[in-house]
Amino acid sequence: MSRATKAARWAADDWPLVLFTAMATIGAGLVLTPIGALAVRSGTAAAVSLAGGGALLMALALAVSLAHLGRPLRAARAAANLGQSRLSAEIAFALATVAAASISFAWPALPGAGIVAGLLACGLLVSLGLVYALPNQPAWRGPAAASPLAMALPLAVFALAARGGNPLGAWQPVVAVLLAADLGLFAWRALRLSATPPWCEPTQPEWFRHRAVLLALRVTLVTLVPLLFALAGRPLAAAIALAFGILVDRVNFYALAVRRTTESEIAAAEAAIAP
Repeated sequence: MSRATKAARWAADDWPLVLFTAMATIGAGLVLTPIGALAVRSGTAAAVSLAGGGALLMALALAVSLAHLGRPLRAARAAANLGQSRLSAEIAFALATVAAASISFAWPALPGAGIVAGLLACGLLVSLGLVYALPNQPAWRGPAAASPLAMALPLAVFALAARGGNPLGAWQPVVAVLLAADLGLFAWRALRLSATPPWCEPTQPEWFRHRAVLLALRVTLVTLVPLLFALAGRPLAAAIALAFGILVDRVNFYALAVRRTTESEIAAAEAAIAP
């Protein structure tokens, strides 16, 4: 298979998932804002409007994800194995989060609606990471599974502050801790990628060869630039940079995947015993 054919196949297979996971992560981060507003006891109206926007973005993400299915009309079956399939849990959390956030937006006076939506969004973010923790994909386990939640939490803070819910100054220590946690997870994952075992092979060798550039772009947009904007008291700019960073992170997630196959294990064994 030629490089052009492989690239076209990767685009056709994974771009809907890149967009779905990026949009779902950003949307879930916006749905988390009512919990942040409760923590600072202000910004409730701003949080409700942000959660409504998050619900809309997540609904669009679900629509985009249909492009990945061979038979989109059978999409409802994806949630059929709830309790047995991580994918079913992901879809169920996404649908429940959209419904709860929409209800909290339509009836903002309904007690606890925004908090329920935020808790469901946390469940979605956890499931977004765990659904890809596959035995034959070592790059998707461990730190990569926590990335959606680690990125969405500071996004929620930036978005709430940008809408005037609370001055960012009060949140700066929290933001610093959240971004430091994400940076730690990122460093852990980068080390795992740099020490890819010989029995694993990159799914996209061309992208994998440029992983240093892709990873540097990711840490710049997800951690460094948002932190600088936060320290400068510009939460809107921090939120926009982080949203682009989330998209770059999802591109990296799929483009830098490695897989453990029988063929790669045999090749590694033959190389080890070769004279």
